[in-house]
Amino acid sequence: DLVPYERWMVPMYHKWMQDPEILELTGSEPLTLEEEYEMQQTWQDSEDKLTFILIDRADGTSFAGDVNIFFGQSDDPADLYELGEIEVMVANQQCRRKGIAREAVQLMQAFAGKHLGTKRFV
Repeated sequence: DLVPYERWMVPMYHKWMQDPEILELTGSEPLTLEEEYEMQQTWQDSEDKLTFILIDRADGTSFAGDVNIFFGQSDDPADLYELGEIEVMVANQQCRRKGIAREAVQLMQAFAGKHLGTKRFV
């Protein structure tokens, strides 16, 4: 399942992003907790990005990772949502190898197609 990335989730996300393996795999730099709160707010306010937290369906409560979709690759502002680039991070090691990333991509494609009219994905 996907749930919107909200402010109360930042400490959990921050913990994931302290893992050197996650930082390397995502090409990220470590942030302070305060910077992570600022980043979450920026993502929430962004018109060209959506971020959701992945929930492991096996128990229905475990946070597994996140999925993002980025828009704006079109030169025409009217086509902002025509093309979406999807990225998935399964940060919780106990949630890997369960098909969660594949399901997240499918859910994000369905959401963007239905609610934003996205036609192509990369």
